[in-house]
Amino acid sequence: RTLKRTGSVLNYNLYRDAARSAVWGNVVGTNDVSGSITVVSASGSQNFTIYGRVPAGQTSVRTGLHNDTLILTFSY
Repeated sequence: RTLKRTGSVLNYNLYRDAARSAVWGNVVGTNDVSGSITVVSASGSQNFTIYGRVPAGQTSVRTGLHNDTLILTFSY
């Protein structure tokens, strides 16, 4: 994954656990997140925590705001 700013790219990754040992990726059934939800009302919700890490040693990164877009797919 990359965070981008004009002329600068910052690599990072997302994880399913606080220890950041289980990568949260794109392969359904392999590195996805699953859970159940009990809908109490039409506005019922379920929270999943996403952990991130930006590796050290990225020397060609400019200071300032970097952006990325994540697309989440929910199956039910």
